[in-house]
Amino acid sequence: MRGKQLREIRGRMGLTQGQLAACLRTTLNTVARWERDEVEISGPVSLLIEIVAREAGVANSATHTGRSRQVAPPKPAKSPRATYPKGKGRKSKSTIQRKRR
Repeated sequence: MRGKQLREIRGRMGLTQGQLAACLRTTLNTVARWERDEVEISGPVSLLIEIVAREAGVANSATHTGRSRQVAPPKPAKSPRATYPKGKGRKSKSTIQRKRR
């Protein structure tokens, strides 16, 4: 997503830079830098902007970046490990040695 697209989306949503920043949990300066293309908008932020815009009822043509998303295959499940409550369970050798003294 480019700054021009972000500015267009923000305009269609009827938000100021500060209001959009609050929605995205970032600063007004960050939104301004994105819009001036001084800082690249990362993939996750771009996706968040698209979701916020969709929820606000902004048309998909304004939010579409022109790139197709590739979905990564799921990672294999890890083998289960024993978990212990915090402060209980296995103790290191140094803890055992300290208690003996």
